[in-house]
Amino acid sequence: HIWAENNYLKLGKDVTAGQVIYNWGGAVIHTEGNLVNGKRVDLLAAFNATHDVKLGDDTSWRPDLRTHVDPAAAVPALVSHGAGAGRLNGS
Repeated sequence: HIWAENNYLKLGKDVTAGQVIYNWGGAVIHTEGNLVNGKRVDLLAAFNATHDVKLGDDTSWRPDLRTHVDPAAAVPALVSHGAGAGRLNGS
């Protein structure tokens, strides 16, 4: 199962949202709350609109061990604040 939630993707002008998902031979994926270049995008719909083999939505499983997921809009600031040499706690 793949559950793609609250991802922030910054894509170049030659990459489309329909190219973000790759079909490794599966039939389903669940996507929600994802932003592409700052705009909310349904990655599953974008994939299905640009590919002959369609994927279905799968909510039969949810990653329940993860207790908190930051909103996608917060990701750029969180990464900028915490990325780079010497910025990890305890380093």
